[in-house]
Amino acid sequence: MGSALTMGLVSGGLSALSALGGGLAQSNRQRQQAGAMEVQAANTRAQAEMERRRGRIEAETIAKQKSRLTKEYQQGQARNRVNLAAGNIDMTSGSALKLQEGNADAYAADVGENEHQRLLKINETNNNFKAAQWQADQYDANASYLKRTAGNLGTNLLTAALSGVASGLTSGKNWRSVLFDTLRG
Repeated sequence: MGSALTMGLVSGGLSALSALGGGLAQSNRQRQQAGAMEVQAANTRAQAEMERRRGRIEAETIAKQKSRLTKEYQQGQARNRVNLAAGNIDMTSGSALKLQEGNADAYAADVGENEHQRLLKINETNNNFKAAQWQADQYDANASYLKRTAGNLGTNLLTAALSGVASGLTSGKNWRSVLFDTLRG
């Protein structure tokens, strides 16, 4: 009986040490993964902010084109007025009026398209920013989960002890034989 009990204790001890080492290694891996995810979250947030700035600059560039369109329209209208006045044509009559209306319609369409492009850029930028922020939040959530579930020394010791007891009871003879042998003793 002593041999079976000794064998069970040695086996249980080795199993407990193995479980403790494995638990500590797993905890360390999870903490490292959590740290890496926190770094990834910070990088993703920084990239999102750079994307947001780039989008704002592009939207401002598109908006500046509106002033260029306005200058071109005003210069074209002034040129038409000068040409009509030089020809002694009434600007409010017939084809002269149609020409001015056509220019105004073209200008309105160009400005409308410009504003549409600006709003699309703003929307695209906002959506990209929100998606990147969501991804960063996911990294943070995963890091938090890994930290919470990494375990601590107490948890690892308890797991190791239970593993050692289970291994000790099942090694050598089965535990019922050990118990009966001890009782008959």
